[in-house]
Amino acid sequence: MHGVNLRRVNLHKAKLRGADLREADLREANLREADLGEANLSKADLKDADLNGAYLVRADFSGANLDGADFGEADLGEAILRSADLVEADLNGANLREADLRETDLRRTGLRDADLGAADLREANLAEADLRLANLIDARFDRANLSGAKLWETQRSGWSIKGVICHSAIWGKSGEEPTLYGEGEFERIFAEKVRIMLRYPGGISPADLLTLPLVVERMQEEYPDTVLRIQSMQNDVGGASVTITVEDLKSRETDVFAAEVETLRGGLLAIQRRLQCEQSLRLTIQAKYQAVVGDVLPLLLAKAIPKQEFNIGHIAAPMIVEGPTMSGDIITNFGQVGAIGPHAKAQGNKFQQVPGNTDLVKLAEELGRLREAMKGDATGTLDQDKAIGAVADAEEAAANGDGQAVLHRLKNAGKWALGIAEKIGVALATDALKRAM
Repeated sequence: MHGVNLRRVNLHKAKLRGADLREADLREANLREADLGEANLSKADLKDADLNGAYLVRADFSGANLDGADFGEADLGEAILRSADLVEADLNGANLREADLRETDLRRTGLRDADLGAADLREANLAEADLRLANLIDARFDRANLSGAKLWETQRSGWSIKGVICHSAIWGKSGEEPTLYGEGEFERIFAEKVRIMLRYPGGISPADLLTLPLVVERMQEEYPDTVLRIQSMQNDVGGASVTITVEDLKSRETDVFAAEVETLRGGLLAIQRRLQCEQSLRLTIQAKYQAVVGDVLPLLLAKAIPKQEFNIGHIAAPMIVEGPTMSGDIITNFGQVGAIGPHAKAQGNKFQQVPGNTDLVKLAEELGRLREAMKGDATGTLDQDKAIGAVADAEEAAANGDGQAVLHRLKNAGKWALGIAEKIGVALATDALKRAM
């Protein structure tokens, strides 16, 4: 059916799996609940076509005109929509998991409650697109245009936004009053950073505390294309943990950067174990740290890890991979950054983003309870919707271990949120709101 004219034809529930419909004219056609799995519709014209509930898994729509088409609740898993025109199309509730949407025009497109998990949207134009409640986990938005997009209660864990263009975004439920961003600001605030977490099962000693920034600084010298920052330190069950963020300065391909992160992780593990074994050195550092931090500590550290032995590319560190985490002393996952600079010194380090010993996991749980309580108490005003959205964003930041972002988000929650927090007795959330305000 290459180039066939099917304009306004009724193909409701038609079985067209694997059909060749390249360059076909399907304008205003009724394809509701049709089976077009693996069909080739490249460069076809489906302007204003009705594909509501259609099965379109692995279908090829590359270069197609889908302007104004209705894909509501359609299954587009792994579909190819590269360079397609989807301006003002309806993709609300559609499944687009792992779909190829590179360079696609999605201006003003409805993607509310759509599943875009692991979808590729590099260089796509999503200006003013409605992404409220959408799943954006692990999606790639590198160099995409998100200006004016509606992002209320989107799930964004693991998303990639390198070089994203976003001069404004709308975070409220009602889709009004955009938040403005300067050049590169949206990426700096919301980009997920790779994190390496150091575990200290017996707690962290003064020696560990003092040597860690110098280890990070030494490693920074070895890898100038990567920025390492100490993000946070907190008490965990059975010990302590330190989170270090890893940022790529060269915008390398994901697999290349991932290989370097693996090397960094192995090196940190090897150094940590060596320092823990140097008991005499640890005692020396601990005994002298108050008086000799600036002058003697670097020399003591150099003794423990001589410069010529610091090429961590040659360190073999045995580790066992268990899914996304490591079973040894170091694990890796993702979260937002806010930390000390790359050449941090021992003096004046700030290891806790939320003041005190705030348990971010518990805080996330309390913010979730607060959000639900606010929904139950809301009367539908714009300010209330914005406050609920702010608490939801803070909840997500806490779940990602980003204490700084929690306070940043809660600034917009307001006194109404604080009053409800005090009413339902969520102490950590109440304290965080007071600090943010």
